[in-house]
Amino acid sequence: MALQERDAWVAQCEHRAGQALKELVETEGLSAAEAVRWCAGTVTVADAARLRRLAKDAAIAPASPTPTGPARSRKGLPNRGA
Repeated sequence: MALQERDAWVAQCEHRAGQALKELVETEGLSAAEAVRWCAGTVTVADAARLRRLAKDAAIAPASPTPTGPARSRKGLPNRGA
């Protein structure tokens, strides 16, 4: 169960990273190489391409269920009341 939860959170984090990279390129007008430089060495060009593909594919595919765990705010932080 713990591995499934971890995998779900990794997938969600990768999707959010892909969305951010996609916005940098499509909305802000940065090139893919510039967007990677904004990541300060934490993302390779290959990773950025993979993450952007994930974000694009997720926009086409139906939404997957949210991972189980504590209730989360919109920013992904635990809600204090949950």
